Amino acid sequence: LEAETAEEGLAIARALQPDIVLMDINLPEMNGFEALAVMEEEGLTEKMKVVALSANALVSEVERGYDAGFDYYLTKPVDFKKLLETLNEVYQQKTSSE
Repeated sequence: LEAETAEEGLAIARALQPDIVLMDINLPEMNGFEALAVMEEEGLTEKMKVVALSANALVSEVERGYDAGFDYYLTKPVDFKKLLETLNEVYQQKTSSE
């Protein structure tokens, strides 16, 4: 499923509670950090893993992402092999903890 805005993504996450959310940091109106904070406030992150995706690869930004609560932080341009490996790892962690 795909959402154009954080608000749309939050609505999908609330309704469908997917196992994994791949979230762009630079979203219109509400950025990925703000959307993650809403998800944490609502307890959604207890039920799903959230993977950040950003063009900002500075070490300080990656650390900020992990400090904010993202389970993984991937950078653009997207390395599809790394993306698939990360999503598989996140899914394996999610299913083994249930």
